Amino acid sequence: MKNRTESKELKTFRYLRNRMDLEEKDEKYYHNLEQGYLGECQFDNWLNRLNSSKPIILNDLLLEQNNTQFQIDSSLIERRNLHIFEIKNFQGDFFIEGDQWFNRIGSEIKNPLHQLRRAESLLRQFLQPLSLNLTIEPHIIFINPQFYLYHATPDLPIIFYPQLERFFRTLKVTSSNNQRNSVKVANYLLSHHIEDSVFSRVPSYSFEELRKGVVCEWCKQFLTVNSKNTLVCRTCDNVEKVDAGVLRNIIEYKTLFPNAKVTTNSIFQFCQVVSKRSIRRILLNNHQRMGLGRDAFYL
Repeated sequence: MKNRTESKELKTFRYLRNRMDLEEKDEKYYHNLEQGYLGECQFDNWLNRLNSSKPIILNDLLLEQNNTQFQIDSSLIERRNLHIFEIKNFQGDFFIEGDQWFNRIGSEIKNPLHQLRRAESLLRQFLQPLSLNLTIEPHIIFINPQFYLYHATPDLPIIFYPQLERFFRTLKVTSSNNQRNSVKVANYLLSHHIEDSVFSRVPSYSFEELRKGVVCEWCKQFLTVNSKNTLVCRTCDNVEKVDAGVLRNIIEYKTLFPNAKVTTNSIFQFCQVVSKRSIRRILLNNHQRMGLGRDAFYL
């Protein structure tokens, strides 16, 4: 009932790293975002195996309870159980000492169990108005087969990659067509989903400091003019239609500057290598114009 898509934060980081030099901490954070999204998509492939029974699956829920936002990577409603999944794409050796988690070289990391328990507690409070007899089943999924955790006890709500097949066999998912209360819960969750997260750690930037041009779709280098109607990448030899490159740049501009108006001049400055006449034509053909003359902008 809710498919997974790249977050605004991830999209923004992808665009920014082509147009500015990220600090080391921001580059590391971006890498973790990419790895996290990859792990979530891999887990989706496991969930998709349940499609024959038409389960209720909700991905990337962002909710708020007591003025506190919390995120649920994946959730599955199965009879009177609501399974929530925190998905981690860690790689390498980790170990637990008491309530602390460490990587192979001994550096402490955030305890994923704390995040899971926090989400479980807030979700339970969030669902109280429905007055339903619903059991929340929390799980941490370590989706990477190259992950190992020392000193983990069997009582922890952890599912390792080799256990996934067995875990999904234990789920007796009932068709959503026969789950009136389950659909009620799902709709309640969806209706309260929040689009913009307070957790975003996108670095500050301005239009003036970003590198301008049309970025190659394949190797992320900047394209140059090849002919009147095409652009070319001198790095990977990719040739692209001017219209396609400009339309992609418009999407990028709107993501990076959501509160700015899309005008012929703003996209011309952002693209650099395409004439203003071509940009006006592309905008007129593909976007709705609002206003006239110098005040015109496009939706």
